[in-house]
Amino acid sequence: MTFRHAAPFALALMLAACGGPPPEQFPPVCPAVAPLPTAQDLVLYRPGGDHDLRDVQIQGSILSASGSCTDGVRGKTVNATLRLNMQFQRGPAAPTRQANVRYFVGVAQGESILNKQIFVAAVVFPPNVDSVAVSTPPVQITLPVGADRSAAAFTLWVGFQR
Repeated sequence: MTFRHAAPFALALMLAACGGPPPEQFPPVCPAVAPLPTAQDLVLYRPGGDHDLRDVQIQGSILSASGSCTDGVRGKTVNATLRLNMQFQRGPAAPTRQANVRYFVGVAQGESILNKQIFVAAVVFPPNVDSVAVSTPPVQITLPVGADRSAAAFTLWVGFQR
């Protein structure tokens, strides 16, 4: 083989040594997401009123959660992104066509709650509409993981904050 023919062969060997594209990898395991049963539904009543149908300002339900996970810092964290889908009904005692409804996302490991943050969902009822669906902005959560613990060791509890 002459040098003229060896150059392309050497170039191919150098490129192969670089490793080429990374092998296909599965996304990291995500934590379970669950609505707290006592906080999945919400009914807000007019202040000072009875807990009667005519005193309802707004009713809401958490319908579902969607999200994804990506690897974080060098196998030490997993970044979870969570978005909630909610349904709201305007009640007869609602003073306006908009409401700010507080909800929470809590991180638990087993029976221990490690963190909880409260967020606000802006609910707007257009004219002549008394039921609306709301998707929350994405919530970013970083979870510590390691050789002995994956993100599946955590549960993300969601619900309405009262």
